[in-house]
Amino acid sequence: MSTDYEVKSVSKAISIITALFNNGCIKGMTREELAVAVDITYAAAYRMLKTLEGHGWVKYSETTKLWMLSTIWATYSRGYDLATAQKHNEIDEEYFRMTGEKYDNAKIN
Repeated sequence: MSTDYEVKSVSKAISIITALFNNGCIKGMTREELAVAVDITYAAAYRMLKTLEGHGWVKYSETTKLWMLSTIWATYSRGYDLATAQKHNEIDEEYFRMTGEKYDNAKIN
């Protein structure tokens, strides 16, 4: 993605996160693999990974020497699931209030 308003370092950091989601979510990736995937230098990859690590978004395993997503993503995902479930419940309640009918989710599956 490229726009007049793009902040390249943010785009590269998002690309690192995306690469980890797509390729190394569980097993992890080396700094070198990430640098190649995102098309940045090893040094730039390291700086970005350390920044993302400082924010708790990625973690490094001294044992495997691999970078991976941190568990904070599970927290974010769970929060999103809960928020969408709440919104779904609100819509169901509004539907019932307007029609007097209970919405049957099984009918659409």
